[in-house]
Amino acid sequence: MKTESSTTTLEGLNETPPFGSYLKRSYIRIGILLGIFIISTKVLDFLFALQNSTKSIDGNNDLCWSPYCIKAANHLINSIDQSADPCDNFYQFACGTWLKNNETSENGKSNCFL
Repeated sequence: MKTESSTTTLEGLNETPPFGSYLKRSYIRIGILLGIFIISTKVLDFLFALQNSTKSIDGNNDLCWSPYCIKAANHLINSIDQSADPCDNFYQFACGTWLKNNETSENGKSNCFL
């Protein structure tokens, strides 16, 4: 009786991978790098926005102290009707006191900021 020995050969171990496999790995690497870039950009954007939103007013740098600005601010403050709810009637809130202290037109409306 003759016994046949079975030998297994591993084919393809020394072959170079097909071009499609290399291309697929390249796309995966590019995708990962692009994802890292996008995430890092978003993190930097968030940190930049956070830094700008926490800035406080340094002394008088951002405020207008000219006589015109002070007069305009005084006019606006004196025009506001604190008893009116701005969510219900913003016109009354913004111009209510001015309307009480000044003449209005025939229809009862007037421009309180002239």
